[in-house]
Amino acid sequence: MKKISIALFVLIVAAFASHAQTVKVMSYNIRLDIAVDGENGWKFRKDFLASQIAFYDADVFGVQEALPNQMSD
Repeated sequence: MKKISIALFVLIVAAFASHAQTVKVMSYNIRLDIAVDGENGWKFRKDFLASQIAFYDADVFGVQEALPNQMSD
């Protein structure tokens, strides 16, 4: 799966590059949504992450450690 993702990313970048456009890529480790995080829990971090995504306005966005409920948020 990782190789497919990398290949897809390379194809997307190549497609944009052939038209001399800029591609903005963003990767973010959003960290697991676990109860022991206390005041660093996902419910306190998700609005900040959303504001960062909106601010940087990336064309391609990847995450690490994301759980399904975090991706939905």
